[in-house]
Amino acid sequence: MQIIERTNDSHKILEIDKLVKNKFKWEWLQTTVDVNKKAIPLSEWIRKIDCPGKAKCIPCEKIVNYGSCGKVSLDEHCNSVDHISKVKTLSSNERLPSSFTGVGNKNDAHYGIRPMFVSKIQTTTSSESTTKPVTSFEDRTAQAQVIICLKYETW
Repeated sequence: MQIIERTNDSHKILEIDKLVKNKFKWEWLQTTVDVNKKAIPLSEWIRKIDCPGKAKCIPCEKIVNYGSCGKVSLDEHCNSVDHISKVKTLSSNERLPSSFTGVGNKNDAHYGIRPMFVSKIQTTTSSESTTKPVTSFEDRTAQAQVIICLKYETW
């Protein structure tokens, strides 16, 4: 199973879903789902795969069948107890940015966006992803010692 990207040849999805009652629509990914009083875009979690009537949930690693009920199936999955617990676990164990990796891969956040807007988003996110200068270990320990000394002096 491969993830289908939104490109200029969107006829692939029409070919894949030709026998499915509810065909996949990229507009579904632009809508938000209310999960724990937060509006989360579906594009953050759902990916279209090359199987008819099926999409993949990235956090759960489950295949969601949207062929019979359409977008309602995706919404129900995103509000399920298993999905919410998986997302909570992943968010509490999220990888922190480091001085070597920058801010992270921002291309995944824009899955399903129209191809004509991708280059604009990539240029704005690349300027935002500059890394901070690395402070040496000696400087950090010296700063910590100064802070500790100042705290004890104020007592």
